[in-house]
Amino acid sequence: MGTKAVVDLRKIMSVLIFKQRSYLIAFLLALFVFFLLIGSFNGQNFIFFVSIDVALLIFIINTLGITNDAALPPELASTNNIETALSSIHELITRAEKNLIIVSGSLREEIWNNGSIVKDLDFLSNNGVQITILCGKEIRFSYDSEIAALLKKLILNGALKLYAIEKTPKVHFIIVDNAHIRIEENHTEEFDNRKANIVYYGSRLVVRAKQKFERYRLKSIRITIDNFEDFVQKKLEKTVPDKSSLKLTQPDCSI
Repeated sequence: MGTKAVVDLRKIMSVLIFKQRSYLIAFLLALFVFFLLIGSFNGQNFIFFVSIDVALLIFIINTLGITNDAALPPELASTNNIETALSSIHELITRAEKNLIIVSGSLREEIWNNGSIVKDLDFLSNNGVQITILCGKEIRFSYDSEIAALLKKLILNGALKLYAIEKTPKVHFIIVDNAHIRIEENHTEEFDNRKANIVYYGSRLVVRAKQKFERYRLKSIRITIDNFEDFVQKKLEKTVPDKSSLKLTQPDCSI
């Protein structure tokens, strides 16, 4: 997939997980324009103000996560209905070679029980990709669905770490190989009102998303083969994690 020559800053900012980041960028851009104007009217200190502007520009670019190891801008793609969502998720997760993290509200059946997505997840697990899924305990797929059978199989063979959280996660995203990410914007239950952005090589977005995942995980319980039946039948007791396991550590970058 070819990279875009020009990056739409508005779209990048729209996928930032923490809104405070947007305010910081706006403030820095205002400073950039301010010093540019001062420099243009102050001939004696022109080089000084230009130097400040260059430093600000570098910091802004670095903050947005535009730069990456390949020195290429991230690619962006938007999805806003179930067909494009399925297509984009397939395109993204099949890139996985090492690990895949999915944070979903309820693993709704229209997406995760789709035959293509189920086959993708099965294929990835058979090829050594470690899959981690975190979702709310009020799942939206049936007990006898394909995805339920696959999740049980992956837990049994150690290819899946599955977590359930009491309250539905507000931020939904998919991370592939700690490099690529799909982030959904705030939405209602209807698919036509949903929008998601995909950023390839969005390293800084990935770091922040993994920190968000870790905070969710610390509030979740691990779904194992022992409590899997209760999970898929929506009979889980209140998902209060074991307090002894709540050790605040750095996000595990191996998952």
